[in-house]
Amino acid sequence: MPVRPSRPPLAAACLTAVLAVAGCSGGPDRPEETAAATAPPVATATPTSGTTPGSTPAGTTSGTGAPGTGAPGPTPGGPTPGGTPAAGGLTERALRAAPVPAMCDRPGGDLVDGELPGLPAEEGFTRLGEVALGDLDGDGADEAVALVSCNGGGNAVFTTVFVYDTGPRVVGTLDPLDGEPPQRAGGLLYDDVSISEGTVAVTAADSDGEDPECCPTRHLGAAFTLTGGRIQRLAADPPGTADHLGIDGWGPLRVGDTYGRVSLRTGWPVHVDHVDGYDPEDSCSYVGLGDQQDAYGLGHDQRVASVVVTTRGISTPSGAQVGDGEQQVVDTYADPDVDVVVERVPNLYGTVDDLVVSAGSRGRVLRFVFDEDRRVVQVHAGEREFAMAPEGCL
Repeated sequence: MPVRPSRPPLAAACLTAVLAVAGCSGGPDRPEETAAATAPPVATATPTSGTTPGSTPAGTTSGTGAPGTGAPGPTPGGPTPGGTPAAGGLTERALRAAPVPAMCDRPGGDLVDGELPGLPAEEGFTRLGEVALGDLDGDGADEAVALVSCNGGGNAVFTTVFVYDTGPRVVGTLDPLDGEPPQRAGGLLYDDVSISEGTVAVTAADSDGEDPECCPTRHLGAAFTLTGGRIQRLAADPPGTADHLGIDGWGPLRVGDTYGRVSLRTGWPVHVDHVDGYDPEDSCSYVGLGDQQDAYGLGHDQRVASVVVTTRGISTPSGAQVGDGEQQVVDTYADPDVDVVVERVPNLYGTVDDLVVSAGSRGRVLRFVFDEDRRVVQVHAGEREFAMAPEGCL
């Protein structure tokens, strides 16, 4: 769970008074503007296996990763479902007649118009869902990734992610849990599947063991590729002390990313704790980053709105970090060649004002919070409205 500030809530209106103490305009943006935008190192591939509940394993995988693979969290926007394939590649139409293995204790078979025939409605279904097309193995022809759901006549619907080669033929399955059994009774609830530059990105949500079936709060992401007919899971590269905390986030952890994409980029499961109980519109959430104790996030509208660092060792691009003295932070940003605006913002919980650093015009800031000894105890980074919040999203 994220480390929460110990101070009581405070209305946002208390933060309206600001007093500029330094700043300038014009010229290029400071590194804080793009600190998190650098692509993480090339990922390495690891074997993957396992299926979600209700499916029969379609094969296990092994081997090494494809050369030239990009970051573990590719940006969606590759070939779209149903798009025009390369010569000899799969189409969504072909997938609607694809074979499916046994699922939900029912025999497999060939789909007819996207659904397995021969099952009375009251006895359940096996049905094709979202499809993504793209060249996964570099042969110039599109493979496909498809969500296939099944129901055994009860309320639960189980979904499995299948990879199809030309034929269509099932190559294997994609499992963001990497063989770990899901906590949600109906298995993972998939958010998105996409193919870009030869990589499949899958995001999903699972229960934390106590969530209602409708509303899982543990978000997962994983990336895969296909090499020599074998599925490879790409190892993520989580942020560390070598990554700077900037207004756009911390290393590959980007402000504005969905929770699933944060997990995809970092390899950490992301746990969402709604501040005022479950909120379907996700107006405000604490965002736990794996088992990290030195950083957490604030979420809004199913996305990370700000990142908070509470431990020394993670610095801004200009070198400021937790433990620094107030004057040290002021001096860091007082250089006339440093093109930022620095504000003093009254902190009504204490006697020492916060320092807020902004660069550019996108409404993102760094906020330094001090203790009574005038040393930094927290650094908030991200969208101003949330980075300025003393507690929750207020």
